[in-house]
Amino acid sequence: MTPRPRTGEQSPAGPGDGRAGEGEWLTTGRVARRLGYSTAWVRAQIADGRLPARACSTAGRRSIRVDSRDLAKFVERFMDDAAPGGGDA
Repeated sequence: MTPRPRTGEQSPAGPGDGRAGEGEWLTTGRVARRLGYSTAWVRAQIADGRLPARACSTAGRRSIRVDSRDLAKFVERFMDDAAPGGGDA
């Protein structure tokens, strides 16, 4: 079994997906703080399939991690639409 990265750790390859050189693994709380939204909103984006995430277990606790590169792609794609005014200028 591949050990899961802790928050802020670098992963040389994703858990079983073969992607090399992934970015920093972020908690939903850290993602929420970076975006200025609640953790419930972040979890909703994950549940809706807009923001990719991976489940992992640490010391028997289930948690969700987001790759910082996936977060950057999400911001490019969706955050203009989520901004006040819908991003239409």
